Amino acid sequence: MIKRIFPLGLMVLSLLQGCGGSDGGSDSDQRVVSGSVFASGPLERGAVTVSTLDGAGKTVLAETTTSNSGRWSVELPNDLDGAVLIEVSGGAYQELVGRETVSLEGSLALKAITWLEDGESSTVNVSPLSTLAEGLYRYRRSLSVPSDDAVAYGNSQVSSFVGFNILDSSPSKAAVLNDSSRFHSMLVGLSSISDWVATVNGGSPGTTVEFTAKAYADILNGRLDGRDSSGELFLGSVAMGADLYRHALALNIIAAEGPDSLLSFSEREAYARTINDSELREFSQDDVIPLDLASPVLFNMSHAEGELVAGNVTLSHAVVSQESLSGCDLLIDGGFYETTQADLTPGYSIETELLSDGAHSFTMECTDATGEKAGETLNLIVANAGTEISNIQPADGQTIGGNFTFSADVTDPAGVQSVRFDVNGTSYFPASLSSPSVAIDTSQFADQGKPYALDITVISQGGGTTAETVTFDLDNVAPSAEWNLENMEVATGVQTVSGQFGDNTGIAEVRLYVDGEQIRQVGSSPFSADIDTRTYDDGSYLVALEVMDGAGNTTTLSKELFFDNTPPEVTLSNPWEGDVITRDFDIVALIENPDQVEAAVVFLVDGAQYSQSSADNLVSTELNVSNYSNNANHEIGVSVTDRAGFTTVKTVTVFFDY
Repeated sequence: MIKRIFPLGLMVLSLLQGCGGSDGGSDSDQRVVSGSVFASGPLERGAVTVSTLDGAGKTVLAETTTSNSGRWSVELPNDLDGAVLIEVSGGAYQELVGRETVSLEGSLALKAITWLEDGESSTVNVSPLSTLAEGLYRYRRSLSVPSDDAVAYGNSQVSSFVGFNILDSSPSKAAVLNDSSRFHSMLVGLSSISDWVATVNGGSPGTTVEFTAKAYADILNGRLDGRDSSGELFLGSVAMGADLYRHALALNIIAAEGPDSLLSFSEREAYARTINDSELREFSQDDVIPLDLASPVLFNMSHAEGELVAGNVTLSHAVVSQESLSGCDLLIDGGFYETTQADLTPGYSIETELLSDGAHSFTMECTDATGEKAGETLNLIVANAGTEISNIQPADGQTIGGNFTFSADVTDPAGVQSVRFDVNGTSYFPASLSSPSVAIDTSQFADQGKPYALDITVISQGGGTTAETVTFDLDNVAPSAEWNLENMEVATGVQTVSGQFGDNTGIAEVRLYVDGEQIRQVGSSPFSADIDTRTYDDGSYLVALEVMDGAGNTTTLSKELFFDNTPPEVTLSNPWEGDVITRDFDIVALIENPDQVEAAVVFLVDGAQYSQSSADNLVSTELNVSNYSNNANHEIGVSVTDRAGFTTVKTVTVFFDY
């Protein structure tokens, strides 16, 4: 077996040989592998599983539970030789910052990967750092790197980044800068960042194990860059990335004071700079904000850029400074608002009700004893008015029917995230968030006359929920209607339209139309309304009566009528005036619009009916002259009466000489 040695700053890690030494010549069939588990503080009663890795799978070798101090120990076969995975789930620990007790639940787990050679015993400490190393190991294995190389690479890279052997060191608050105090400072920094994330997110996610789980997902692509295969990674609203891992972490390490650290400011700063300045390939490909303490540095803002605020709000942040602070100020929209005492975690109490709703700038400035000043500005949205839902259709208690458009007006000073309409057991999500509407065919609702409800739920951009409910009645029964035009074909002069209508809930409107143009509104039933057909050219017109109830149900009666206010046009084409008739002949007439003539066409001789014919464009009848006196004048004519009752008579005088 080749033993690969990897550098760690000025010291050397021999991870392939194990981290706790070797008993070398033991003849026992078992050897001990032990260690501790640190999430932030020691993990109590956590379930430890130790497995050997076989290709793509794993074989469980031993299981145990951590002690109240996070310690664990298992016996493994003496002849075991290869990669060993330690996984810890369940249990609880106390955050170093905030002292919150946190339980590992669900898929949250801490891991470590090590290499054991035949006969070796080993001490392996499991922590967020060893978890990252196991993720880097997985990435290297996905590139077909040999298992022993992948183990050594993952552990040595993370160890080089943090400046101590992550598997072998145990954290302690020693008052000297050594591996143990570096480990402790790192855990304090991670806990401090997690505490800040919880503040920004208004609670969870914001614990060290949640931060570790997200960073673990991050490093599975080989880079701790805040991205995975699907895009950017966020812990709640906080973006993961190089500035968080190196700049923010470095600042939180420096900021640790009191019970969280016994190291001096300069010692914490020196260690933090190694984190900020790391040049490891996995951690330094993105540009990182440099650690510059020439002036105070403000960080860990309590609110995210663009966040919504309302009511009484406390803005806070952390600050580090090489010199003592003389004070910190808050400016709102450029104007002075409040001064706080010199504090490493200043807070500012703001009554946002005194501000107008909308965007405002909040600038926090700190000054040190030498007069050096630094500030950070947050642009926040004040939203005290909240969500307003108005102009709801249907109105409460309204009766509706047919195709109805449900709608409302929605306003919120911070903006609207979503709007949902719930009607008759179905949810609708309108496209417009300010004037949401949805058209629904209410005829699909089974029960008529039953009260229904429209529930409107609005979620604002700030996550607040506002709801309104209106009840409405349903009527999909159309009105009844009848009129006097049912059997009419022709109208002349002033035509009276009369009839009656009714509805189960009440009539809203009745309109009378001629060829689509409304000419009358009818008020009550029974009704009577006149149409002056003389204002129209003769011809066919569609007369319609539209009856609408309060729910929008409509009944329409329509009839095509021929408006006729002029007598028929008739031309007597034979004989002509003054003709001398010497033999039998045809009386011939031409009729314009014969389809409007219902009565028979009458042929006249000397004022008396001679014969008749059905109407046509051309009508005629043969006249036997011998039936009438000779050598005398006679009047020949034709009489035509149209459907409106107008009659036209055309006559000529001729002389019979037969």
